[in-house]
Amino acid sequence: MSPRLLLVLVPVLVLLTGGFALYQLWVAGVALRLQNWPFAAFYTVFGVAGLAVSSGLWRLRRGMRRPPDGA
Repeated sequence: MSPRLLLVLVPVLVLLTGGFALYQLWVAGVALRLQNWPFAAFYTVFGVAGLAVSSGLWRLRRGMRRPPDGA
């Protein structure tokens, strides 16, 4: 895959994973209000994991912009 295409796709993936993670955290809050503890825990774990993946992708994007050493 070309580096230019990756520079376009990585921010799109960050938005998708971050948005879906925030949605899962919102669903966890709804489950908490309904006192459905197992689903609240499940959605909280996966929401936090989604935010971690989104953060990792964002850091990857910043690292791709640096020129390689020795160039």
